[in-house]
Amino acid sequence: MDNHEYTKLYYNSRPLESSSEEDESSEEEENEQLQLNKKINYGKNTFNFLIDSADRDWTDLATETFNFQVKFGNSSDSNEIIKTLSIENNQYKISEETKRFLGSKTLSFPINVRNIESISVHTLIMPKRLMYLGGANYMDILDFRYLLVCIEEISNVYYGTNSDINKAIAVMYPLSVIYKSGTEPKHIEFKDKGHLIKEFKPVPINCFNSLKFVIKDPNGKVLKFKNDVISIKQVDIHASNEFITITTNESINDEYKNGDLIKIKNFNTSDTIDSRFITFINREDGHKIYKETAFVDTTYNSTANLVNSFVIIAPGSYDSSSPPKFVRDSYLQETTLSSNITGKILNTNLQFSLFLKVDTKIVEFNNLNSQII
Repeated sequence: MDNHEYTKLYYNSRPLESSSEEDESSEEEENEQLQLNKKINYGKNTFNFLIDSADRDWTDLATETFNFQVKFGNSSDSNEIIKTLSIENNQYKISEETKRFLGSKTLSFPINVRNIESISVHTLIMPKRLMYLGGANYMDILDFRYLLVCIEEISNVYYGTNSDINKAIAVMYPLSVIYKSGTEPKHIEFKDKGHLIKEFKPVPINCFNSLKFVIKDPNGKVLKFKNDVISIKQVDIHASNEFITITTNESINDEYKNGDLIKIKNFNTSDTIDSRFITFINREDGHKIYKETAFVDTTYNSTANLVNSFVIIAPGSYDSSSPPKFVRDSYLQETTLSSNITGKILNTNLQFSLFLKVDTKIVEFNNLNSQII
């Protein structure tokens, strides 16, 4: 065999040996991956979310109470720890990464929910107040046969005789029979009649970026109050009086009751007033309100009148005299504030709470061996 033939035979044989080695290496990697998959156990993680309508950006009067959006992973000053499983030097390795989320004006949760297997609505807590139908018509919340909770991105959990039921994820009924006579509760708990769960099969959904919720009556009309958010028109500080009168641009009925807690944001005026009063009006604790007359719903021969004012307690405290008496803060002087007034009012007693349950598929890290033998 001459040198040329030897060289040709030598180089032609090398790829065959290399291919064999690569095949063996590939088979070993596949076997390692197969063993890894056998050892990984999958479990279920349940997220319980509470949606409170008072947390929305209610300073925007265009925001509807019962038509809202919820975002996931969009809360300011919130972190989430992401765990990742990998193999390094034939050992299982769990790495952690802290992810920071940006802020959002909509209702939001500070976590991303991934690998979603199912979602369901458990409970809806509604205020026991009058819903607005339009004109002079109002409806007690218990006079509806049922309520529908719809999620725009999810449908066909229920099947009904109208399209709104087909879009509902829950059909809500009062938890127990409640009679109108006597002392009435301030809130009513509603439960999903069918206890149905929307499952995502055969594979989970990767994640929810946002969900749009709508709460409707049996006719498919979105529920609404006449005014659960109102704006300030005038503030009257009376001489030597324990109360301050607030006049609003909008008229209110028995949606607002004596003893309700309101919150005021962005109140200001071009009239001269001590800055401590501005701070007092905008305080986060809110104010208890008092109405002079109660609203009586429409009867067959008359319609009820609405009001546009109520009072709150002025800034001050009780002194140590016997008996103790309320004393206004000394900086407060009699005046009327009406020039270039800004400020929105939210009635916290007109807000609802919705409990949402989400089940996700996760890797159970605790069941992994630290080393492959």
